[in-house]
Amino acid sequence: MEIGIRQDRLTIIAPIKGTPADQAGIHSGDVIGQIEGESTSGMTTDDAVKRLRGEPGTSVTLTLIREGESEPLEITITRDVIRFRSVEFKVFRGDIGYIRINQFRETTADDVDNAFDAFNQQEIHGIVLDLRSNPGGLLRSAVEVASDFLEPGQLIVYTQGKQPRENYVAEAGKQKKQYPLIVLVNGGSASGSEIVAAAIKDHGRG
Repeated sequence: MEIGIRQDRLTIIAPIKGTPADQAGIHSGDVIGQIEGESTSGMTTDDAVKRLRGEPGTSVTLTLIREGESEPLEITITRDVIRFRSVEFKVFRGDIGYIRINQFRETTADDVDNAFDAFNQQEIHGIVLDLRSNPGGLLRSAVEVASDFLEPGQLIVYTQGKQPRENYVAEAGKQKKQYPLIVLVNGGSASGSEIVAAAIKDHGRG
């Protein structure tokens, strides 16, 4: 699961699909109040990660504060080696291509290319891009995926700080067939997912 500090509280950004945290019922937005009975007040993300990680087969108990619940929840997670696919795709109803991106990694753009290759061999009439509970990942990967849906040169995101502004724009040669597009996001869509979804929305592409 991806965790971070939100409003000075240790919070679940997103449970990664198919992992022990997801299977145990962890939700995006859950606040971790305690780890093995120890308060997380003032605890950094790195400190929390050290406490959460452990040998496969061992367990860790979290006390969670969840919106809508009157009492804290105790959830025990059994640790395991995490293996998951960055991209999953299938065809619904014979004509709707579905691409789910679980996280933006080095291989993600190539995996999305494979999905398009499969769709191009069928009579696909539209695509659903599912970024729900995707906590982000590599910026380069997010830019490459956004480039699959946008026109060359369209702005995806920019950084600005002490260094001069740097623009990341859709790359020429990355565009795939421009199927009608729907993008799905939720409260667990963060970082790279927000960048891709916002760029697609800003340019009226989906």
